[in-house]
Amino acid sequence: QGVSLFAQGALGAAAIGMAFGLGLLCVLYNLSRRLEREENVIQVAATIAIAYLSFYVSEELLGFSGVIAVVVTGITTRAFGAGMINDPHLMGSFWILVEQLLNTVLFTIGGVVWGVVISRTDERPEFGGVFGGTDWGYLILLYVLLNAIRFLLIFGFYPLVSRIGLKSNVREATFISFSGLRGAVGIALAISLESEIFAATANEPDAFVFREQASTAFGMVGGIALLTLLINGTLAGPLIIKLGLVKSSKTREKVLEKVNEEIRDHATDDLLHLLTDSRFKDVDFAVVSEHVPMLKKLNLEQLKKAIRRNKDSAPLAGYREPNLTNLLPYLVSQSPGKTSEMSESMEEIDRDFVRVAQSVLVMKHSTLNVPRSDHFSKSVRSAFAPELTTSETSHSGSSDPETPEDNPPPEQKFKESSPDEVASSAFEIRLIFIEAL
Repeated sequence: QGVSLFAQGALGAAAIGMAFGLGLLCVLYNLSRRLEREENVIQVAATIAIAYLSFYVSEELLGFSGVIAVVVTGITTRAFGAGMINDPHLMGSFWILVEQLLNTVLFTIGGVVWGVVISRTDERPEFGGVFGGTDWGYLILLYVLLNAIRFLLIFGFYPLVSRIGLKSNVREATFISFSGLRGAVGIALAISLESEIFAATANEPDAFVFREQASTAFGMVGGIALLTLLINGTLAGPLIIKLGLVKSSKTREKVLEKVNEEIRDHATDDLLHLLTDSRFKDVDFAVVSEHVPMLKKLNLEQLKKAIRRNKDSAPLAGYREPNLTNLLPYLVSQSPGKTSEMSESMEEIDRDFVRVAQSVLVMKHSTLNVPRSDHFSKSVRSAFAPELTTSETSHSGSSDPETPEDNPPPEQKFKESSPDEVASSAFEIRLIFIEAL
């Protein structure tokens, strides 16, 4: 008779849950206009309203299991109504919040009731029996059997699971078998069962027998939840490391390395941008690196690349040199022997910048026909644009013929300049370029 009642209650609750799930699908379908934000909120409200309504109808009105009805309602909605939800982010965020709040309430109530059950020292009809040493022994045995059953189920289906879908392996199956935690659903069912039995046996002469059984069942459920949290939950972390399931693949490591490199480059670029401001000239980079983890391993080579990126991306007329007074000594101390290499790299970057400036000046004059007047100083025109000076000389009446050897092109004259002369002219060229613009 007990098996019949259980099957009737479970199947009846499942039918009620499926019916309410189909009703919720109809509501979601009629509210599937994605441009109406108000309907998105109504969809979320409908899910929690239908969940409580299915529990009430199944538990209070029909005498079935309300928990099973709610579970089946959720499964039905998830299986057939995922595409009808207008705002999945809103729906997911709401139910994550509800889950946290209700789990907190459920475990608090379950912990209080379980504490009362295991702390009884005398047998009274109004409370039930005592959870004694024998019950604790059965609790340990039940915990071992439940874990063994879970291992048996997982590995019983392993030949099938390892060949379909995403597949699996022995290590994953072992961790799945061990990491099964018991909690919310079992505690909710135990609380519901105990409250129903206590209410139904209020006027029964043999109420103590039924209440003792209900209290023992609740003690077992609460004890299993506690043991799985303390043992399985605590040992799950070391076990997954021991099984090697947390080791990243080579592809994942390369992706993470690339992401870290991009983050470091962006942080370095932002640092150089801030160092162009005089307010940050006295900032200690050692302190900065302690607060910005991505800059802790910054080296001279990475700094050189960042300076080059900064010069290449900045407008030629608006580029400002970063103040490296406090940064370079720190990096040199971290990378001894590379000071000269960094100096040569900086000089190379400056020479490249000057070449770009000179080329732009020549193109500016040749394409836009800049007037040959006071826009450029005579010394600069004679050094970097000798064709201007030659043209002025011809215009003033000079009849000396010009040869290519006497008047080399500006690019050639620029290349013949010494590195020191080119580097020292960088600032002057920038000013000339601004004047040309």
